[in-house]
Amino acid sequence: MNFSIPQNGVTKRLPNKPWSKRAKGIFAISLLAIYAILLISEPDQKPATDASTVPNNNCLPELAGIKVLTLGIHLYGNLGDEMETTPFLQELKRCGVLTTGVLGAWSQPELSVSSQREHGLFENIITIDNEEFLKPDYYHAVIFAPGPWLLKNFRNRYEKQWPHGIDIFFGGSIIDEATHDMGKIITKDYHPSLVVTREKQSMEKFATAVKSFDDFETNLMYSSDLSHSFDYSGASMQFWKRFYEKKNLAGKKVVFTRSNNFKKNYEILRDTRRVKIVTIEKNEVILDANDIVFATTATFGEGDVELFQRIKGEYGDIFRPEQFQELNIVEKAWALIAISQEVFTDRYHPGVAAHRLGKNVTIVNYEAEMTKMTGLRDVIASSSTEECRALNLEAFRALQETLVMLKEKNDGRLIPVNSTL
Repeated sequence: MNFSIPQNGVTKRLPNKPWSKRAKGIFAISLLAIYAILLISEPDQKPATDASTVPNNNCLPELAGIKVLTLGIHLYGNLGDEMETTPFLQELKRCGVLTTGVLGAWSQPELSVSSQREHGLFENIITIDNEEFLKPDYYHAVIFAPGPWLLKNFRNRYEKQWPHGIDIFFGGSIIDEATHDMGKIITKDYHPSLVVTREKQSMEKFATAVKSFDDFETNLMYSSDLSHSFDYSGASMQFWKRFYEKKNLAGKKVVFTRSNNFKKNYEILRDTRRVKIVTIEKNEVILDANDIVFATTATFGEGDVELFQRIKGEYGDIFRPEQFQELNIVEKAWALIAISQEVFTDRYHPGVAAHRLGKNVTIVNYEAEMTKMTGLRDVIASSSTEECRALNLEAFRALQETLVMLKEKNDGRLIPVNSTL
């Protein structure tokens, strides 16, 4: 095993060829300019609304025309997945990279209207069983997209469809336990050149899992979550703020919950008309039922909508219908958070949005994804949006460098694809 983790979480060595002096100078000046813009721009009150507002003069010229396959793309309407994936896809698109997206392993084989923001960032979108395009020799690089990475599950379930390596893991969380078996999957099956995690806990898991594999080399770094670089529509957000204010939802405590966690860490106390919530620190918080708005950012396939229907049916004497919000576009979630008093969440990205908007955030206990949620708690406690965006930029720089290296390595073996690629 050969990698190092400095204090900022970024390794200094990449397995690629040295840049020319001119390329180094252009990239450094461009990166500093963008970072300066981020620091002096107003916080999340007036965001950019279009990827074209981000200058592309920091893209390495060799990136244009590179073909990549991205595994684990979720386009079924989960707003958190959209927040973390859109900046990644925009970075590839604006640098001229041609991206084929493979739908997430556990998603339905349909494209959600809610994810349309992302559709135009691809050259091609396929399912995991599409043998026509699922060939490594069609692409310069294979990337596992941002999100929760269940590596052992992916390997065991889709070994037939994808028995190949994965060059880059970018902007996600390692959910698996840090075992020798997981280390073997990473080092022997996937052998990535770049691994970028969104929590320091995931970096530690990775390092633990691969520590006994002396012949393994990679570049390991910490990016924070890419949703800190997500640009929502300010006009749309303001529209939905007015909409929710008319429903008298301003000043409420918004509780983002998921169906598979409700029975374990929430309890509706009918006699006192209150709700008990267990926090990530295992503390109990009691809220008045009248002060709560339950919300979900996953309106398809995860059971949250059905959960809300059940609660409304069983506790119609306690809650009003408007106290349950099924959010199908990102700007609705941001608007509801913006007018709230505070936020409770067992979902990752509503916590990021609340932190960016300056709201108090309480992380609800969720045992199934503790790596993600403890990482979110730590970021909220210790980092600003500007600091997280700077880490995002460092990760995008490493992504560019690694893709150029992989292009030089794999260009000669590529087979033309009979598609728009």
